[in-house]
Amino acid sequence: MYEGPSGLFGILRRYDWTLSERTGYASQTALDPTMLGELFEQLMLKIERVRVEGNRRFMPKGTYYTPQDIADEMIADGIGTWAAREVPALRWEEARAVIHPSPRRAVWKEWPDETRRAMRAALERVTVLDPCCGSGVFIVGVAMGLMRAARRLNDRQDNIAERVEKIIERQLHAVDLHPMAALITRLRLFIALVDTQWREQRREIAPLPNLETRIMTADSLWTEISGAQWSFGVRAIAQTTRNLASARQIWTTAYLPEEKAMAADLEREARHKLKDALRSWDPQQPTDWLDRDLRDAGKGPARVDLRLLLPAPPGGWDLVVGNPPYQRPDAEEKHRAEKLGYAGGARNLYLMFIEAALTLSHHNGVVELIVPNSIIFGRARAWRKVRARCEAAAERIVTRTYNNVPEPMFPRLPWVKTYRADNTKNLQRVTVVTIARRPSKARISTTILGSGLIRIGRESREKTLQAICPGVRQPVLAEQWTEAPTEALVKLLESMRGTDHQRHREGKPATFPPTAGYFISCLPPHTVDNPRRKTRTLPSATYWLWMALYNSHLFHAYWLMIGDAFDVTDQEIGTVRAPEGWKNEPLRTRIEETARKLLSDEVVNQCRVEKSHLGVQHNVNFHLEGTEAPELVEKLDRLLLHAYGLPEDPLMDQMRLVRTDSAHKLWQRP
Repeated sequence: MYEGPSGLFGILRRYDWTLSERTGYASQTALDPTMLGELFEQLMLKIERVRVEGNRRFMPKGTYYTPQDIADEMIADGIGTWAAREVPALRWEEARAVIHPSPRRAVWKEWPDETRRAMRAALERVTVLDPCCGSGVFIVGVAMGLMRAARRLNDRQDNIAERVEKIIERQLHAVDLHPMAALITRLRLFIALVDTQWREQRREIAPLPNLETRIMTADSLWTEISGAQWSFGVRAIAQTTRNLASARQIWTTAYLPEEKAMAADLEREARHKLKDALRSWDPQQPTDWLDRDLRDAGKGPARVDLRLLLPAPPGGWDLVVGNPPYQRPDAEEKHRAEKLGYAGGARNLYLMFIEAALTLSHHNGVVELIVPNSIIFGRARAWRKVRARCEAAAERIVTRTYNNVPEPMFPRLPWVKTYRADNTKNLQRVTVVTIARRPSKARISTTILGSGLIRIGRESREKTLQAICPGVRQPVLAEQWTEAPTEALVKLLESMRGTDHQRHREGKPATFPPTAGYFISCLPPHTVDNPRRKTRTLPSATYWLWMALYNSHLFHAYWLMIGDAFDVTDQEIGTVRAPEGWKNEPLRTRIEETARKLLSDEVVNQCRVEKSHLGVQHNVNFHLEGTEAPELVEKLDRLLLHAYGLPEDPLMDQMRLVRTDSAHKLWQRP
């Protein structure tokens, strides 16, 4: 029977507190901080208008929680990429290993003392910004990664708790549009500090830093991209900005009441002086954010360039990391984007976040973001311009996509112990882009690396990353990053794209997945039990021809080039042009026969994916090895290319590059 302190603290001591999510602890009393991410989502459901379709929630401004294992990989990649430049004696794989939660081997134990000291010094000065922090999974992951590295490189037996305090006080910044996100991120950092102090068995918990000036409520997309009107060149503004940063740094570590009062006075004075300097330089410059104390996260978001709001390091942050929202900007956001110089402002917020991250990062820094894979295949001008902007600023760009079993992209209740017996499946489909900035004076061409779409599980991610990221070039598409898709894929797009949105009132029904995380499987309604799938009517006379087209690689490539690479919309389904070759009776018959065989109950049953925790069948995987489906889909590809009058070469190989299991197989060719 439990014996110990009573009251609230007595109750809390009965639980096991952990900062590591999905650790596999046997204890049923372990409190996992993943619940804070779910709390954030649920609060957004309450305070924002949220559209719900069945079991699917369309979260406002992209407020989805990022699984910790994805965040850990990105943090190790980003800091490892930066550190390998700062410590030339280290390779990328070695630098990321000292950050990673589970490296393949303890390479740091083999380093000479000089290398260890250089790496330790680099990690003590790296600065990190999350421009859309959500519930803080990235910024807390960075703190834990740097703490982990400090322990591994700790020759002097430093106090790790003090090291974590310094990391949080001096190296980390984060902002979010939602006040609740800033509050939850601060809470997670406080838990991190208390956890380290508790583990070191301190008799008294040391004072916690004031995080109000490190984690703020702000809109990152007010950062100016164009630079033509940028004000840091004005001496008075530069000096007052430094004064404001200094005053806020004093506030961060202030503890005694008199210290806090002095810091507040200094901060208030610096705000007034900066306001006067900005108005003297440009009377139209927005200064309302300086009229209120932004340490209060409950206020609305600050609408100002982050380099003015935060004590930005000289030249920018060494690492900008995060998971930006994916949605179309509204009219106000489009107008602001045009004014501030965003090339992607007319299309999607995530394009704007890429541009803001490049602007906010140091010229020798790294940008590490989760984005849709439309960044690679988007054909519209906005995508081309953003790709060109990335290439102009980068020494190296790496893209890789993790494409998993087609269940919900984000876990519904990730902390529930019975959610999945082995806890090894990551249910999120993401594309990660790493942009290593080009040093300002360097004159080198940009290296583009890509992994295609790799179906990869959580356990094998580390091995695959180390295998593909350092030196494997994705054929064809990597060479044409700026103008992707390739000329052949553009010709396919032009051949398939119609002008009118096709709607058929009479005909036979077919169902489409709400997203194409694994495969756009267009199925007869009776073949799959999933209320989330959308139903559409296809004309009876050409029913099996359309079913063939919608299940082909051709349609997937088309969808990638015109869509956002997430939702399969009616617009994408209905604007496909029927090929002239369908009028050829022998060819038409062969296509229909192949489609009927692919969509027969026998083949569909072979390709069903396992049932999810929701108890419904989510999709059908036509790429399962050992089934007839892959061969039938490839046969349809060839027949449909013939129907459109397009050559198989090089389109067959290029379409495989944009599909799930095919890209890495091409690398194995001699």
